[in-house]
Amino acid sequence: MYLTLSDQAQPASIPPERLHAKVTATVMGNLAANFVTVARTLPDPSAVPVTPVLANLVHDPGTAVLFIAFQLDAGKGEPEVRRYVEARAPALARHGGKVLMSGLTPRRGGWQFDGFELVQFPAPDTIRNLMGDPEYRTPAIQELSKIFTGSFAMLQVAVS
Repeated sequence: MYLTLSDQAQPASIPPERLHAKVTATVMGNLAANFVTVARTLPDPSAVPVTPVLANLVHDPGTAVLFIAFQLDAGKGEPEVRRYVEARAPALARHGGKVLMSGLTPRRGGWQFDGFELVQFPAPDTIRNLMGDPEYRTPAIQELSKIFTGSFAMLQVAVS
């Protein structure tokens, strides 16, 4: 899989093996892009390779989708991210959320993150409810979340 952040939209017909989204708002952090594309095939040489931790690019129309880029603590990788994603799943589901993509990436060029997630919610403000949920705030999940360090960026996107 490959991730592309760009200033230009992709062609009108997006194949099912791709997810293409327009950035509608920056929620937090500093990540300059107007469009986000995740594809199973290399769309162009600037694309960043992605090692999927969880991939389900099928989104529900009319829902809010967040693109969350993250950095990991040194030495952390796929096993730790997978444990975090699995531990968080029940709380996420209770709020109507689901992970469309969780993946790891190399840092290169202007991309200075170790991975990203595309997370779908029923509405944009649902993430606040999730963050306040006692099940999401359990010591086990909080301990697992210590794998994340450094920069974060969160963008609200509209999937086409």
